[in-house]
Amino acid sequence: MIQKVKLTTREGKKVMGCRITVTSDFHSNIENIWNKIHDIDTLREICKPKARFISCDDSPMLWKEGKSFVFKLFLHGFLPVGRHTINVVKMDKASREIDTEEYNDTVIKEFFHKFQISRSHIFNYRLI
Repeated sequence: MIQKVKLTTREGKKVMGCRITVTSDFHSNIENIWNKIHDIDTLREICKPKARFISCDDSPMLWKEGKSFVFKLFLHGFLPVGRHTINVVKMDKASREIDTEEYNDTVIKEFFHKFQISRSHIFNYRLI
């Protein structure tokens, strides 16, 4: 689903943007999904072959609230598009939510990413 929304950039400028909602169903334990989503390698696996992320430093390989992660980003695995920064704004285990603010001055000026894991029915879990 795509919706038009008002956004505020890092510089405080008001702009129009799009909210894109994607859902996936996983047949797994909700704890297993929550633990997997903390691992940066899960991002790499999900994004293949559309994008490849290579760490620019020796950052820990697990997402952590309040931390920033910088990667070299390659589209389709080989087209360099510069440095991509992911700021982890929120990681709330109780609500199973992760919010990030991402940017790359070459391709992605501003990208707000929200993950929410919820139980949809008995052995299915939904990542939104």
